Amino acid sequence: PEYRQRGLARQALKLVFDQATARGKNSLLIRTYDRVPAGILFLERMGGKRGLETHTNQLNLAELDRQMLAEWLSLGTGLAERFELGWWGASYPESDIEAIVALWDIENDAPRDNLVIEREIITVDQIREWEQFNQARGNQRWSLYVKDRASGRYAGITEMFYQPNRLHILNQGFTGVHPDFRGQGLG
Repeated sequence: PEYRQRGLARQALKLVFDQATARGKNSLLIRTYDRVPAGILFLERMGGKRGLETHTNQLNLAELDRQMLAEWLSLGTGLAERFELGWWGASYPESDIEAIVALWDIENDAPRDNLVIEREIITVDQIREWEQFNQARGNQRWSLYVKDRASGRYAGITEMFYQPNRLHILNQGFTGVHPDFRGQGLG
């Protein structure tokens, strides 16, 4: 806060703008948070438009209604026979990497509100770069997947991240169910 209103953000944005336009980019997606209202005002003053507004939920696991969770799980009676649950640790298995890339394409179905962005093509190289980046930052990842037993296809995935120095906090990452398997309670 002590450095606000000195033109630093305008200077930084100009550098980003110059680099982006030199590389043929035509959109800049910037995250800002309501706990710093000056960020929203600055970006709007610069011509930015709100594209996707989100919020963060927090669940204290000690307060989780386990009875409600059991009721939800009972609604999925028969799912265990049809679907396999599995777990990956820090890295995705090389043997399934192409199928995992296809799973990540589900992210293109995520709500975009007013954002105007093209479909992202995820590659094996990107997935491996993300893994290296997270490992370099000390992030640990748990991936839980759902696989259709009959076809062997991955039906969905959810990921959790944590920092070893903050073991009491888990952050929800990418979660998605393939369109062919939606509406069955897999989420």
